[in-house]
Amino acid sequence: MKPVIIVNFAYKSPTGQGYGKGPGALRTMLRYFQYRDRRNNWLAKNRGYIRWIDRGMGKHHREIFKQCEALKSDHVMAWTFVRI
Repeated sequence: MKPVIIVNFAYKSPTGQGYGKGPGALRTMLRYFQYRDRRNNWLAKNRGYIRWIDRGMGKHHREIFKQCEALKSDHVMAWTFVRI
């Protein structure tokens, strides 16, 4: 049996209110991705583990959010790519 890779492309809109919409949703998502796995597993104990690889957007969720704000269009604030 061959492994299956499922990819989900989506985007966060700069407009909209409510759960999962608007700039607040992107900020929350970035913060989650930076700080997930922090409490009780091996990532919390391994300080040398590199969470972000800076590809020009920033090294912290705040820097990445500022870049998304600067680069946003009328309909798209950021693209998301999730590989399962």
